[in-house]
Amino acid sequence: MLSNEEKLNIALKARLNAYAPYSKFKVGAVVIFDDDSYVVGCNTECASFGITQCAERNAIYGSICLGKDPRKIKELVCVADTPKPTSPCGACRQVMAEFMSKDSLITLFNIKGDMVQYKLEELIPYCFVDSDMGNN
Repeated sequence: MLSNEEKLNIALKARLNAYAPYSKFKVGAVVIFDDDSYVVGCNTECASFGITQCAERNAIYGSICLGKDPRKIKELVCVADTPKPTSPCGACRQVMAEFMSKDSLITLFNIKGDMVQYKLEELIPYCFVDSDMGNN
C-alpha cells in the first residue's frame, strides 16, 4: 500500500509532464487500483481551450488505454500549486462518477503537501450515472 507521501511524490512527478503553456497551471494526477498498481496523468492544454484535458481525466482514460478496468480504481490523487488543495472540475467529477465507485477515495494535495480526502459520493452527491438512463 502506498503511503500518502509516496502518492504525493508520484503525482508531483506526473505534474512535471504537464503541458500548460497558456494557463501555466500544471496538475498531476494518479489513479490507484485495488491491486495497488497505478496510472498517472497530467493536464494538457490546447489553444482551443475547449479540448484541453485535465490530469484526472487523462489518468482515468490512460488507464483504459492500458487495458485496466477503471471500475477498479480505489483512489484518485491530484496535486497542483495552489494555496490549498484544489478540487476537480465538474467534467472530471462526472468522469469519476462514471468509472469509480461511490466509495473511491479522492485525495487532493497542494505542492506543499497539504492534503484533504473525500469519498467520491461526498465530492459529487446525486451524480448522473448509467442507472439514471434506465440502465442497470
